Formats: sequence, structure tokens, C-alpha cells
Amino acid sequence: MVISDLNKIKIVAHRGGKFDEENTLANFKKALNYAQINPDINLMIELDVQSPKPNYDGTNGNLVVIHDSTVNRTTLGRGLVSSYTQNELISLPIRNINQRRISIKHHKISASNGLPLLSVSGSDRRIPLLKEVLEITETVNINRLNNNIAPVGVGIDFTHVASRFERLKDHVLYPFLEKLNPGSQLNKVSPPTKLLEQLALEISDKKRLTPIQLISQGIYSGRNLSLLIKLIEKINGQFHLAIQASTSHFPADIISLKRSLDIGTTSLSELIESKRFTVNYNHKWDRRAFWFRHLARIFGLRINDLYSLLPKNVALSNKQAMKIASDQGFLTGFWTVNKSKHIEKAIKSGTNSITTDFPNKAAKIIHAMKAEFLAQTNPRIFQNNNVIPKESRKVPKTPQTEAELISGD
Repeated sequence: MVISDLNKIKIVAHRGGKFDEENTLANFKKALNYAQINPDINLMIELDVQSPKPNYDGTNGNLVVIHDSTVNRTTLGRGLVSSYTQNELISLPIRNINQRRISIKHHKISASNGLPLLSVSGSDRRIPLLKEVLEITETVNINRLNNNIAPVGVGIDFTHVASRFERLKDHVLYPFLEKLNPGSQLNKVSPPTKLLEQLALEISDKKRLTPIQLISQGIYSGRNLSLLIKLIEKINGQFHLAIQASTSHFPADIISLKRSLDIGTTSLSELIESKRFTVNYNHKWDRRAFWFRHLARIFGLRINDLYSLLPKNVALSNKQAMKIASDQGFLTGFWTVNKSKHIEKAIKSGTNSITTDFPNKAAKIIHAMKAEFLAQTNPRIFQNNNVIPKESRKVPKTPQTEAELISGD
């Protein structure tokens, strides 16, 4: 792998990364500061959106950034996200559930390279509105582009509105049935039209410099994605697209995607040709499939007979699936990859992007691989400290203090 390929790998900070509590305004600000301190990395911030309860004056609220359909896990509140208004949601206290945070040491106003940094306060540890995250990212990107630095992207996952049981069917049952009979699962989808219309509205600013990626998880959200694309096309908006494939059996060829997602030929071809369509694979699938097949052999089960029912373009591993997708013109990626050895393996597999809770790990590995490449071409410039970082097992026992939170350390 050459340096030019390594420079193109996009590091996607899952829910903003573990700089602070997930999907909070403080976390996104710290992730953006990390990008400012390390302008050579190709960073995207991934987040999840939900629809709040309509405001008491009858108007629709803005989309809020939260992963779960309830507020129970990440806040001190209880109940469905849809039972709170946007103002009630942003006022909920955040739980301290992230004890393994990425430390950022920097000056309070600007990085050593002169790029300005966002101030972070205790009041930023809250559920933000999507428009707030887009606004601060746009502010950072205006400065980056003025300094000839690539902008930070925002990946928006809108598919966590279903129940856990529905998502289980989406990740296990529907992909298998859809592959056997493309298009057969579309009638099972009831799209959240109001959420999609609001999302299309909030990302429709034609003057926006921030790259937007729409993330859809599996077949269940296929029709949702199709509807969203049509809404965006009406306003001539630009976007990137990513499909999260929970298993390598997900359709990774143009014909199957066209049928399953109900995307028009013109739209699909344009997305692929302009390198704006990514198929992301669950990096854990290969290990799960290995142990499943191993156990099946122990008990004398011939599970390969089941896979023989599938069309030839279905892969039995992520490596095979990535080749199918790449040959069809798609970009490929892995999610959510957190251990250094798995990040290194994913990079060496030729992936275009890596979604991780620890973007600093991915950045260190990419830097180390660049150094190793340079060492092979010019040994004199090789530095002994540029080695692939090993996985650290030390976990901080104490959470950040308020002073550390404000400074971003």
C-alpha cells in the first residue's frame, strides 16, 4: 500500500469518538479540535438523529442527535425520545458512561499549527440539535478550506428509529431473504416520512461546504433511504451515501442494490461514478462466521449447503464481499473497529474508510504505516518510534474533571 492510498483513508469518528460522552455537543467540539490539531488526517464525524415531540406551539422540532430511541441509557431521563420536545431533550442531564476518553492536550485558543479551536464548556455536555453540529462543523471547515485543508465531513445515521426487534430482523433475517429474492422485503418497510422530510430540509443548504454522508443500516431502511434521496434531489442537494451491511451476505452488486433500495439507475450510477457510495461491513462478521462454521463442523452440520442456495455474487467473508463491491465501483469500509490489530488489518485489506470510537488509534497506525513505507524506500528517514501502536489495556479509573472538560484535555 502506497502513501497516497493511506492518505485517502477516511477515519470516521463513531458517534463523535470517545473524546467525551457519545453524541454530545462537547464530544463533537473535541472531535473537531482533534481534526484541527491533526490536519493531515481525513476525518468524518458520525452521528445519529431522532425526531423529537412537536413543540407545544404545534411546530415540528428540529432533529436531535441521539442514538437510542429512548433517553434511558445516555441521560438521567426516562422514556422515548419522541415523548420529549427538543428543548426538553437538550436540557436532560447526561450520564457519565464513557470512562475511556481520548485525551487532547492543546492550547485553549489555537493549535500549534495556528488553526483556531472551539471552546468547550460544561454546558456542552448535552444532547445537541443536528443543526448545531452542522453549524460548528461549517465554521471549522470554512477556516480549513481557507488554509487549503480538506474539510471534516458529517455522517448522519437516521435508521435507529425502529425497535430492537425490528433492527434484529433487519440485520439477520431481511438481508438473507432479500438476497434470495431482491425486492421482496420492501413491503415490510413503513418509512418515517416526517423525519426524512425534516432531515432533507436541514441538510439542504446549497452553500454548505461540509460534506454530508447519509448512512442507512440494512434492507429495513432501504425504502427510507430511497425516499430521502428523492427528497434531496428535489432541492438539488449534494450528498454522499453509505450502506451499513451487518453481514457479508448483504447485496453488494449494482443490480441487487437497485432493486432492494429502489434507487433509480441515474442516481445510483452518478453516486458510484463520483465515488460517493460506500458499502460498510461489520468487521466482526468474519470472526463470528468462522466460529459458527467451526462449531457446525464439530456437530456434523453442513451449513455450506445453506449458502449454496444464494447467488454466486454473495460472499462468505468480508474480504470476498469487499472485492465484489469494489469491482462494481463502490467504496468500501469497516465498522465499528476499535482494537489496533483490527484497525491495522482493515487498512491492509484495502478499505476506503474505518469507523471507530478511537480515531486517534487509526491515525497513529496510518502514520506508522507511512513511516514503514518510507523506511522501505529510504531507510535513512525511518524513525524507531514510528511503529504500529500496540493495544493498551489501561483504562482510566477516574472521569475528567470540569477543568479538564473545559480545556479539552
